[in-house]
Order: sequence, then C-alpha cells, then structure tokens
Amino acid sequence: MPWKFPPIEWSKMRFKLETIQPYVEKIITFEAPHFLSPNPLFPSARKLHERYCGYLAELDRQTPL
Repeated sequence: MPWKFPPIEWSKMRFKLETIQPYVEKIITFEAPHFLSPNPLFPSARKLHERYCGYLAELDRQTPL
C-alpha cells in the first residue's frame, strides 16, 4: 500500500530540531516508523536517516565533555 505522504525534508526537520532545542531537554517527533529506519523502502527516507545520523554525530562532536 503506497503512502500518501513522503518523509519530511531534512531542511525542515533540522529547522524544527534547532528551533526548539534551547527550550527542551528531549524532543519527540512523529514519523512513520520506516522513515527513520536504516532500511526504508523510500530512497528519500534512507537519505533522511543518513542525514539525521550525521546530525547526531555532529552534535556529539560539539558537546563538551
């Protein structure tokens, strides 16, 4: 069954994460489970997962110990 909505664009997701981050400790977002899966059906979802993992790695490098 095809989905009627694609994964969120990375630029929109990053904007949302960075906008709210100063005000909260944890963030919960709704995405269909397979959109952030490492093995999605959609190529755009695979790219979203890769960019999100890269974003988390970038945050880890910026966080002081």
